[in-house]
Amino acid sequence: MLISGPLMVWSAGDAIGVFTCAIPSPISANPALHDVLRVVHGYTATFIVVGIVLHVLAAFKHMIVNRDGTFDKIMIADSLRKAS
Repeated sequence: MLISGPLMVWSAGDAIGVFTCAIPSPISANPALHDVLRVVHGYTATFIVVGIVLHVLAAFKHMIVNRDGTFDKIMIADSLRKAS
């Protein structure tokens, strides 16, 4: 997404606005490339969201179904890190 996002904007011929500055497009407008990058960007976003959902569900599975202490180990490690 870090690559397809800026390239998608630039391939449309637009500049990327950052606060009050603008990063101009280093490439000329290319509608065909823009369409491909939109699809890649969309699939990448979907992949990340699905990965996050699966990760959260796996954490709940370990906490509720397995009860193997994995979730507790994570919480203990977090509390030890905060204490030091």
